[in-house]
Amino acid sequence: MLPVLPFLSDYGWYVSFGLIVFYFLYQKYVTPIHKAAQYKEEEGLRKKYDHDWNRGKLKDIRERQQEHHNKVSEELKVQEEEKKKKRNEELLKELEESCSVLGNAIQKHEVREMLKKKPSKPETAEEFIDRRIKAKPIVMFSKSWCPFCRKLKSILATFRLDRKFYDYIELDEGDEKFGDQVQAVFVQRYGTKTVPKLFIGGNLIGGCDDATKLFQDGTLEGLIHSITVE
Repeated sequence: MLPVLPFLSDYGWYVSFGLIVFYFLYQKYVTPIHKAAQYKEEEGLRKKYDHDWNRGKLKDIRERQQEHHNKVSEELKVQEEEKKKKRNEELLKELEESCSVLGNAIQKHEVREMLKKKPSKPETAEEFIDRRIKAKPIVMFSKSWCPFCRKLKSILATFRLDRKFYDYIELDEGDEKFGDQVQAVFVQRYGTKTVPKLFIGGNLIGGCDDATKLFQDGTLEGLIHSITVE
């Protein structure tokens, strides 16, 4: 310890001056560099923090925007469905009203037409006979159970006629009283009420016996051929 005191007494002011100069140089050159490095490090940390914070905030903002967009889209979808439903209901109502108006118009028209029409007069036996004779070239008034009618049908079947050329009218099928009225007209017109009665071209050929004779001598074939040739 004793040698130090003479050294300090001789060189203490040099040491003090050196320390002052070192402190001054340190503060002037080293401290700024150290502070700059520290500031740079802090700035880097702050930027990283700001970046992470901004990224998180941006993510939150995007999520909120997406939620808002989804909510708005859902509301618009609901509104559009409501509008569509309302339009369909209006169209259905208009259609029902149109159908109602049309139905009423048709009903009124039908009622007017019914009122205009006079009650149809029942067809008489005479009118029935004349209408059926004119309907086909060959017409036979018959009864389904009658053996003579069946025989005459068998004779006519040999000619293999198309159905459009002939018709069999069974008087025992349908209104029995009307059939009796038809036969009563036969008595007035032809002198007998018996069936079958065969008409060709609107002219009475006769019953089963008459038609059989004409068939045997070939006359019936000629009559049928003349009336069925197209």
